[in-house]
Amino acid sequence: MKKIVNIFLLSTILFATISCGTSEEEKAKIEMAAKEELKKEMEEKAALQNAISTKSKELTDARNLLIETKAMLDAEIDKMSSIKQFQLGRTSEEREQQIIQQSELIQKLEENVGTLQSNIPIIENELNDLKLKLQQ
Repeated sequence: MKKIVNIFLLSTILFATISCGTSEEEKAKIEMAAKEELKKEMEEKAALQNAISTKSKELTDARNLLIETKAMLDAEIDKMSSIKQFQLGRTSEEREQQIIQQSELIQKLEENVGTLQSNIPIIENELNDLKLKLQQ
């Protein structure tokens, strides 16, 4: 009979300890986990903001480069006009060689403009995706 009473008292004490709620240690673990989760979220947010800043700079640089490349293209097209004109002391072979070289330069600049024009929307989409992630 005494063993039954001891078992009953032990189980009652154990049940009371468990049912009283979370212990200080458990509360500290829960609080620490919450702090870690908040820290992780803040780090992710900071990383996204950094990525947005980097992507914005990349977009600005691409747009500026496009403007500069278009200006260079216009200048080289104007130069082609002067190359095609008569110049005293220049042979027809020299003229044709200059036209070929200038045509190649203009073609490269046109390709660069096309590449930049196709890359800018891609960069804009990537930037918008990053901004959406940050809002979520």
